[in-house]
Amino acid sequence: MLKRLNPFVRIESRPMATRLARCSAWAFLLGGVMQFGYAGAIWFYFDHLHAVMLENAAALDAAAPPHDESRNLVVGSTVPVAWIYVALAGIQWRWPNRMLSVLGLASTGYYFSSAAVSLALGVAGSDYYPMWVASIGYLLLLIELPLHIAGLRGAAALARSEFKA
Repeated sequence: MLKRLNPFVRIESRPMATRLARCSAWAFLLGGVMQFGYAGAIWFYFDHLHAVMLENAAALDAAAPPHDESRNLVVGSTVPVAWIYVALAGIQWRWPNRMLSVLGLASTGYYFSSAAVSLALGVAGSDYYPMWVASIGYLLLLIELPLHIAGLRGAAALARSEFKA
């Protein structure tokens, strides 16, 4: 069982390389679930964000955007990203390739480094959703990273065709 969970295992066969390459698809699917979760959290916890927006607008003597329009705009920018992740998961599952694994690794690395910097600077709390939602997202990023590494290794092994027929 531990051999199946190790992203750095020695790749011995074509089916094993395919299984590792599809790990990246699972990571994309987790990313999509994470984005859908963020959209739901923003939708349900938006009243706090709108209150912060009203305070900031009052401090700047500006007009605050209406509540429902703002919520729809913020959630509407998160949901398409989630669907893109789900589509990439389907593509990677059907046609495993290195390029999508690299894209997933870069995306996860960016989100992970951004989260690490915000935690280090003490600004990890978000006005969009509570910290427990962000913590679940950080945990999912920690799971996605080795999955994308395994996906890249498996896709690279498939591309080299180093296996006997």
